[in-house]
Amino acid sequence: HRMGQRFQVLRCFSCGTFQVHQVKKSRKWSCKVCGEKQMLLKAYGQGSGSDCRRHVQKLNLLRAGMEVSVKRFHK
Repeated sequence: HRMGQRFQVLRCFSCGTFQVHQVKKSRKWSCKVCGEKQMLLKAYGQGSGSDCRRHVQKLNLLRAGMEVSVKRFHK
């Protein structure tokens, strides 16, 4: 049988959001949040859709936590 679809975790250079995208031959992709078109430079993970979604949730939560702590620090 052929392998299932592969997914990867990407991060938008513009808004910084981590998100899941299907692995494609093309190196171009668009952010699902801000719509910015960009080149694939780095994948932060790869695997099944559910694995990638869990990883994205964790990364975005960590990212949100970092932004909150940075804002508090600068007051």
